[in-house]
This record gives sequence, structure tokens and C-alpha cells, in this order.
Amino acid sequence: MNRLTDYYRVPTGPVPFGVPGNWTLKFSDEFDLGHLDTSRWATGWLAEGVTHPVNEWELACYDPTCVSVSGQNLRLAAINKPQSVDGVRYPYSSGMINTAWKYEFQGGYFESRVYSPLAGVGIANWPAWWMDGHNWPVTGEIDIFEGLGGDAAYHFHFQGGGGPRQAGSDVPGDYSGWHVYGAHWQPGNRIDYYYDGKKVGAVVGPQITGQPMYLVLNYAVTNKGVSPFVPSTMQVDYVRVWQ
Repeated sequence: MNRLTDYYRVPTGPVPFGVPGNWTLKFSDEFDLGHLDTSRWATGWLAEGVTHPVNEWELACYDPTCVSVSGQNLRLAAINKPQSVDGVRYPYSSGMINTAWKYEFQGGYFESRVYSPLAGVGIANWPAWWMDGHNWPVTGEIDIFEGLGGDAAYHFHFQGGGGPRQAGSDVPGDYSGWHVYGAHWQPGNRIDYYYDGKKVGAVVGPQITGQPMYLVLNYAVTNKGVSPFVPSTMQVDYVRVWQ
């Protein structure tokens, strides 16, 4: 089986929250095994062991020991554990999982139920549920949900005008605690974003990527717009993909 184009068979499951249609479930993880299913997920940022963060605004490296499954939920912890990676000292460690080179998709509906810790009056740190291609930003990045500056936001990153560009918006409201975040990706056309089953925005245009993208869930620590809040834990109830 070619894991980049074919998907293992799963039972017929629920349809996307608030988005009717003739959907077929292509990928599902309910995190009910008592441990992370490593046939579906890897930890860290595209390498084994403790890895550097995704970008320069993050203050934590990614450590597999910060990833666990308990009570049928994925748990991504951010902790006060300084570590050095590639000669750089990071004051914190946190958790990430992704499906790179295991399961990758070209369009569909992508949904996850996520718990974001509350710090003060907004979302703690930088929790994110997103998708990425292997040649950023040419192959695109779809941010379904990210807690930025204490608020919830969606974005699409792409190559344009000689460099990376971004489209998207913050979503008004309190999105700490448990919420369902989804996106309907239509390559070359548009991405519609849904929070708790309600459409909250869209990115429209021919620049919408059609390249294979993998799934990512991570709990970054940053001081961009918020103060670091550790220890704390992002949780995930499920991840589902339909086409």
C-alpha cells in the first residue's frame, strides 16, 4: 500500500461537525489504545528524538517524553525542562505529533477536538492543529486552529509575490477548554474553516495548494503576544479526515 495516496480501511464514522455531505472517513485516531500509535504518528519536528522547534518564535524544543495518551486523550505537555538541540539552548520542552511520510492528504475535511489550557484571559502558550507540505511555503501550510496571543486563529501560508504570504483571521470568542476545529480544503479553490460546527471564515483563491500535506498537532511555548505558561497540557480527543 502506498501510504501517501491510499489509506487503511476504517469503519464508517460520524460526519464532520456541522458540515453535511457525502463524506467517506479516510483517517481516524480516537487515541483509545492507551499509547500513541506510532504507525500513524511520529513525535518531534521531522526527526527522531528531541528536536528543535518549528520556527524562531518558539522557546521549547520538542521532546517525545512530553507526548502521552491517557483517558483516551492525547496529551501534549509544556514543561520547564531546559535542553540543548543543535547547539541552541531552549528553556522549555513540549510535545508534538505529526503524520509526515506516514499519512498525507490532498484535499478533504480535517477535524479535531482540542483542549487548550487557559492562562489569564486567553489561551495559554501556542497550541496548534495544522497541516504542512514538505517545501514550505511553496507547498503551503493550513493552520486550522492556533492559539495566538491568547486568541484563536486560522491561517493559510503560501508562496506569493516572491516570498511567503499569509491569509486568515482571528476568531472572536473564548476558545480555551474543549472545542472542535475543522477545515474543508478544496485545492485550487478555497479553504472553509469551522469552529464548533459553525463556519468562521474562508481563504479563497487559486493559490490554495493541491500538494500532499501531513497533519500536525503541537503545543509550542512562545513569548510572542503571551507569557510562557508552564507546566500546562494541551489535549486532543480525536483526529478525523474525510474526503
